[in-house]
This record gives sequence, C-alpha cells and structure tokens, in this order.
Amino acid sequence: MWEKLEQINKRFEELVAQMSNQEIATDHVQMTKLAQEKSSLDGIIGLYQEYKATVKSLEDTKSMLNEKLDAEMTAMAKEEAHQLEEKRDRLQEELKLALLPKDPNDEKKYHHGNQSRGWR
Repeated sequence: MWEKLEQINKRFEELVAQMSNQEIATDHVQMTKLAQEKSSLDGIIGLYQEYKATVKSLEDTKSMLNEKLDAEMTAMAKEEAHQLEEKRDRLQEELKLALLPKDPNDEKKYHHGNQSRGWR
C-alpha cells in the first residue's frame, strides 16, 4: 500500500511540474488532460499528506514522553499521542479505501440523476 501511495505521490508531483511548464501551459488540450489527471489524484494525495503529517506529529509527541516532564505535561502528551494514534489509524483505513479500484459505473449513476433514482 505504501509503495503504491509513493508512486501516486510521485505522479502527482510530475503532473504539477508538467503543468507549470510554459510549453504545456499553452497547449489547451494537454493542459486539460493533465488537470483532469491531477484532479483525480487530489483527494488521495490530501489524505496521504495528512497521514504523513499525523505520523510525524505522533513521533514528536512520543519523543516528548522520553523527556523529563511534570505530571500534567506527561498526561497531556499521552492524551495527544492517543488522539494522534486514533487519527493515524482512521486515515490509514481511509487510504486503503481510496486505493480500491473505482467502479466505472459510478460516474454514470451521478450523471443520470433521475434515472438512477427510479423516478418515472
């Protein structure tokens, strides 16, 4: 899963770099294609970046627990670590779901609104 996320992240960065290229910026067709691909990755990249930031915060908080803290600060750090662990686990599950293949019929369901609701 992590390797796949790194590949997606790398592709996202490539897309951003390509879109800032002057030659591509003047090619409307190519720019539209790149923008659509980038847009399709925005959600999972946002989750992945939030996950990585949460893991970093958790590491920092746990390292605080190795320092000499008073009882109140230790309790606060433990509570924060607990909350960050829960957030990390939730984000990990969301990332797993986001990596599942998309159902090509999902788009059709949203574009044919009334038909999919069974209205007559």
